[in-house]
Parts: sequence; structure tokens; C-alpha cells
Amino acid sequence: MSKIQFTRIPNRGDAVLGDLTTGKVVFLRQDSFSSTADIDNTRYEIIGVVAKREGKKVLIVYKTNASRVWSKRYSYKLTVTAGATSGTLSIRQSSDSWAENHTHTITWTNAFADDAEHRTEVVAALNTYFAANSPFKGTEQDWMAEVVGSEIHLHYSYVDWRQANYNTASSGFGLTANLLPEIPAIANILRRHGGTGGEGVISNWYRALAYFENDNSSATYNPNSDVTSVKRTYPICLPGYLGTSIYQSDHCAALRAVYGEGREGWLKFMASCLPVVPSDWGNMGMDFGMKWTKIMAAKRFSSQSMTNEPLCPAAYYCYNTPNVQALPVGKWHMPTVKEVYDILGGVVYGTVNDRNADILNATLNKLGASAISNGTHVWSSSRYNSSYAWFAYGNFGFFSGNYMCVSHLAVPVSLYELA
Repeated sequence: MSKIQFTRIPNRGDAVLGDLTTGKVVFLRQDSFSSTADIDNTRYEIIGVVAKREGKKVLIVYKTNASRVWSKRYSYKLTVTAGATSGTLSIRQSSDSWAENHTHTITWTNAFADDAEHRTEVVAALNTYFAANSPFKGTEQDWMAEVVGSEIHLHYSYVDWRQANYNTASSGFGLTANLLPEIPAIANILRRHGGTGGEGVISNWYRALAYFENDNSSATYNPNSDVTSVKRTYPICLPGYLGTSIYQSDHCAALRAVYGEGREGWLKFMASCLPVVPSDWGNMGMDFGMKWTKIMAAKRFSSQSMTNEPLCPAAYYCYNTPNVQALPVGKWHMPTVKEVYDILGGVVYGTVNDRNADILNATLNKLGASAISNGTHVWSSSRYNSSYAWFAYGNFGFFSGNYMCVSHLAVPVSLYELA
């Protein structure tokens, strides 16, 4: 067994252990051990790895991660027209591959008035219809109506993006999206070139270079008109930047005048597409990961087929899965956008097929822990809009928003403060 060495000033890649005698977190230098065989498991518990230290604050990545959806359900506030005795829902369904809306009219007896008695009657009519008809049944989309305070809410199993995009109501009904109103939706990140906006800012340098070095037919990443500003929403592929693309003529002369010719100029341009970090502005300035994760992890729902189920599996996983003495449940959260950036910032594994290609994965490998690839889609705890959440887009190496019904990597993190 090697003589392991601890440090009070941890850096990226150092292992994080719990001292079972004192119950405290300790940091093991990554270069002082070769595997878990060097660690006395009667004295120490394995927690994870250091992703970043800023002053006394240490971002710790837990030893395991898993693919989870951001939300299992989508929900609406349902409004009912005064005096109505019926309402129409127009929804997408899987029977035609979500291609078209299908209309369903639900009826009840008494002309609607906005009071408890009439809300209860409408909810009963809806749930009776849902239980008896496709695709609302519990074995299908599992729709449910509920009275919540003075409102009527509808929610269903969220499995396809077209549900949230195209479901509507009419003829007595109106729908307003109301999934997780406690979690604010913000899509704005400051780039180094001074531009702002939503998706497109680089999340992993190595993945972005690997993807954008190749020619690309998309005008999004290979402009089809002259570029007049350095404030680009998206990176540009290397052939597009050089004016040598087989898909477009040269539209990037203005960029080359600023950043320079050749691949070196392109690399400077690509660096301008990185986020400004640290920042107190936009998504990179939001440090509410624990607050939002705690809210989401506590959310439960019941439906035709389920009772008291977690609504937000990714947040639930990140909050509840770590079970270590030194950092127990309640100390972990789903990372913010900035924390995802801090985790992925130096990850090379993915573009290089070697678990030891970067210091973060090398330590995780030695600990027998889950890898984190720069080609993996990684969820954040930050919301993008009514149906999207922020994630690191592993294909392109930039941040984007994606539908909450999609499974991406949930990585538990803990923000630990040194004594």
C-alpha cells in the first residue's frame, strides 16, 4: 500500500474522502495514490473528486452519475369560460408519431362559474374522460386534473417535445404552461467577445474544436452572408472562417481582420465564444443550484397510474443519491450552468478515448467511479424557458436548452467550504 498524502489546499483532480473517525471531509492528492487499494476503507469513505477550488469554496463532484429526465410531467393551468358546459383539448399522441393534433371535447352538466363547486365538477368530468379514452389513459399519457387552491391544473406524462409545443385548448378551455413556476427561466450568457444570448456559448473547448474543425453545411455554423460583428451567437466551423468551405463562399473576412488568418486566427475567434467566468451577470452569475435542486427534489405527483412519485428525477437523483457520512443527503445538488462549465472545463476524455486523458477522469478512474465525457449531455439545475432546461450539448461542445422530458447526465455536486 502506497503512502497516501492529504492536502488542505485541494486542486482540480484531487480525490475527496470522508474520514470515518472524525466524520470530516479530507482531500487526497491525486498523485499520491494509484487505486482504491491504496485507501484504507476501514478509515475512509470515497466521496468523489475536486472539480474546482475558488478561494475557500471547493466544488466536489460525486463518484457516480446517471442519466435522468429533468421532469417526468408537463403541466398547465386550465381556465374555463364562464357559463361553459364543455371544453376542447387538442393534443398530440404517439399513434401517428406525434404528427397531428387530435381534438377531444369534454362535457359536464352545470354552466361553469369560478367557484369551488364548479371547479370540482369540471375536474371530475375531465378525470372520468381521461380514464376512459386514449391517449389520456393511465397506460398511455396518464393525464390528470386537479383542483389546486382556486385553480384547475392538468398534468401528463411528458415523453415527447411536441406535447409541450403543440397541445392547445379551445371552445370553453384555455391552457397556460405552469410547470415549476418557482424555478425562473433565464437564457443569457455573456461571451468574451461582448455578445450575449442563449445557446451557443462554448461549454467544453476540446469538444467544440473537434466538432467545428470540420466543414459544415448549416448556415448557423457556416454563415451564408457577410459577418459584420464579432458578437456571434454560435461558433463558426474552420473552413467557413477561412473562406474555404465547399458549402459557402467566403463571408468571414471581417472576423479574420480582427482575429487573424489561418487556424491560429480561428482559435482566437473560438476563444471569443467562451463564456465570461467568473461573472455576476446572467446564467453564469446564478448560484442558486442548491435552492432550486431542493425545491425540485421535493416535488411529488400522483396520477392515474402513480402515487407520490418524484416529479424531477435528475434533481431528485442529485439531491438524494449521495449517501456518505461526511457529506450526507442535503449537501448535494444538481449543478448550475457555471458549475457544469467548471466540471467540463478541462475534460478531454470523449474527444480522446482514454479515461486518463484529463486529471478529473484520471482520478475518477482510480477511484472506480463514473466517468464524465465531454461528449455527454449534462443537465444543469437552471431553466431555459417554459419547457427547456440548460444543458451542456456534448455533440457540439456548447451550452443549449433542451426539453425537460429528455434524459441527460445528472451529476451530483457539493459546494464545500474549507475551514
